[in-house]
Amino acid sequence: MTLRRMSAIAIAVAAICCFAISGKLIAQTTQATAPTVTFAGDATATVPEAVHWVTMAPLPSARYGLGAASVNGIVYAIGGDLSWFGCVATGENDAYNPATNTWTTMAPMPTPRWNPSVAVLGGIIYAVGGSEGCYPASGVVEAYDPSTDIWTTKASFPEGIVSAQIGVMKGRLYVAGGTDNVDPIFATVYAYNPERDSWSAEAPMPDARYSGAGGVVNGSLYVVGGGDNVAIATSTLAYNPASNAWSTKAGLSQPRFQLAAAVVGKNLYAIGGNLSSGTIVGTMEVYRLATGTWTTLRKMPTARTGLAAAQVNGTIYAIGGLLSGATGALTATVEAYTP
Repeated sequence: MTLRRMSAIAIAVAAICCFAISGKLIAQTTQATAPTVTFAGDATATVPEAVHWVTMAPLPSARYGLGAASVNGIVYAIGGDLSWFGCVATGENDAYNPATNTWTTMAPMPTPRWNPSVAVLGGIIYAVGGSEGCYPASGVVEAYDPSTDIWTTKASFPEGIVSAQIGVMKGRLYVAGGTDNVDPIFATVYAYNPERDSWSAEAPMPDARYSGAGGVVNGSLYVVGGGDNVAIATSTLAYNPASNAWSTKAGLSQPRFQLAAAVVGKNLYAIGGNLSSGTIVGTMEVYRLATGTWTTLRKMPTARTGLAAAQVNGTIYAIGGLLSGATGALTATVEAYTP
């Protein structure tokens, strides 16, 4: 069963997606708009909060299956798919400055891809794998230096990979799970050594999954949501690189697929996605390391799946995504949440 076919079952005709320098901001900049404050007084929130969501300047183009990362206070939105029905992979690389609420177009990723796994290691943004078309999984790894606006090609991933979970620990890039975009769902884990420009196999996940989200909290990689071609995972997995071992943690109260995640301090936030019923949601939950439990927070105003997320100075930015699998409606919406 193909990845896109599985999602058609999961969310009607839904999305197949993914998953945070001051750079030399050049080229075309979108016009800033005044942020719109939206109070999301969601009755399902289990704790009262004075925080709110704010609508920021939109992406230059609507897309889903993109990756996001932040370096020195600038958010970068990379890659994605410009058409749910047409599988139009893009290499777009847009930089968002929260201080001015503006987007600037940067050097595009050389190999256009949707559902790449994106993370920052040593001030360099890495885009691992993804799909260059509807189904082929790519093993391409490209690295972007925001200080020079230049991309370079790195050692290929050991196999074609799409929708894997990613995190950075102890100077290494860890990529967990994913799929080849046809049938197999992986439990494999590989670590990238930037000094040697090489990949090595690590302890596999207890169960195979893709289209979840990853975040590093207190030196461990947490994998939340996602699943296989049968069901959405209900547990959260945590990988400790020191012991090269996985442990199982409390699961989301609302298991989801194609969600995004961001880390603020010792808290992991799980944002949006779609349910096993196919419903696209704006649900937001937080995993607090201190208690080892998930808490439901105020919903993101724009329910979407296949979005990306990154945080700057404690504020989480939810970027792009798919609004409807039935219509293929994509969004350029950017909403910010401050815990």
